[in-house]
Amino acid sequence: RSRATGDAVACKASHRVVVVPVEDRRATLIKIVQAIQMRESSHRQKSRILVLANDFHTAKVLVPALATRKTVSRIRGKGRMTEAKGVALLDTSDGNTSGVDGFKSGKYQVLVSTDSDVSNLWDSRHLISTVVNYDFPAHLGLYTNRAGYMGYCGDAARKCEVISIFTPSKANLLQAPHLVQFLKENGEEVPDDLQDIANLVVSAVDE
Repeated sequence: RSRATGDAVACKASHRVVVVPVEDRRATLIKIVQAIQMRESSHRQKSRILVLANDFHTAKVLVPALATRKTVSRIRGKGRMTEAKGVALLDTSDGNTSGVDGFKSGKYQVLVSTDSDVSNLWDSRHLISTVVNYDFPAHLGLYTNRAGYMGYCGDAARKCEVISIFTPSKANLLQAPHLVQFLKENGEEVPDDLQDIANLVVSAVDE
């Protein structure tokens, strides 16, 4: 997908940013997933949630972490498979398609993936109602590509949302001003904490 296409499609989704300390990130993800599932528990067709991490190790760790809270359960670790219900780790490196197939059929409501594997969901993008960025992308272009690739997925009766967990880490700081600008341009709420971080970054660059 082109950057222009990704940007245009990303704007069709709603965007929400949650600013938390690094140590609270995992607990925040669990609360987000629980809230979405409770909110949509009455829907005949359950929502599909895509959780994106920046690397495979992080994605693999998230699945059992979620499972211990009984929000979702685990299916797959690299090189072996265990089954429960609710979630799959998308890993197609060895040609395995069980996660994708289960996600399509509705067996798994939550899929944890990285950018390198997510292209395998192209045919299922219309099923996804929520994209959660557990790791904020390395640059805004990748953010809009993630949102654009999956962001128009929900059906006509359900608007897709992109929820990003933003931590004030060194890797993320420089992205804050760009993210604030993106949110404002699309009429989305800018959290005060995010605006403060962006202001500090801009001031430091100007000095």
